[in-house]
Amino acid sequence: TCGRVVLSVPRGPLRRAQEEAGRADLVIVLGSSMGTSPFCELPSYSGCFVLCNKQKTPYDKSARVCIHDDVNQFIARLMKHVFGEEDVSLDFTYEQEFLIL
Repeated sequence: TCGRVVLSVPRGPLRRAQEEAGRADLVIVLGSSMGTSPFCELPSYSGCFVLCNKQKTPYDKSARVCIHDDVNQFIARLMKHVFGEEDVSLDFTYEQEFLIL
């Protein structure tokens, strides 16, 4: 296991999450210490994952790209670079829903 916290998860949903991660071309992990098992193992099922977190994690060396930075600041700079926006306003919280394709 990878984490300090181990959760009991029903096998069916966990297996589906592993399969979906395995189908992903890229998994992006934002602001996670990667310390809760079995969820911390999911990015490694993909062919490639990027990790952005302030602190080091046990998965830093496994990530294709590892960025140690504040997630909000990193995303703001990335959006500015990609979209050329000078004033990028973010209201990024973990309570927001994410669309997973």
